[in-house]
Amino acid sequence: MSTVEDITSENAFTTHISSLPPTTTIIISFHTPWAAPCAQMSLILKTLASSYPPQTPPTVSFLSLDAEALPEISESYDVTA
Repeated sequence: MSTVEDITSENAFTTHISSLPPTTTIIISFHTPWAAPCAQMSLILKTLASSYPPQTPPTVSFLSLDAEALPEISESYDVTA
């Protein structure tokens, strides 16, 4: 079962993205720790990730990052409240 990887820095994000094959589908959940809808979506994302078996190389990658802690990444994907 695949898992959701918490991204805590720009370097971790860049490293993870660049390590994936170009055919990998990347699902990114931008969230804030104080928003209840984000917590609900987190559970849905974890459930969805668990339905994918881990593969090498990965065909899908699930990422979670705090939009407020990593504003540069959020802005580059036009994430707004």
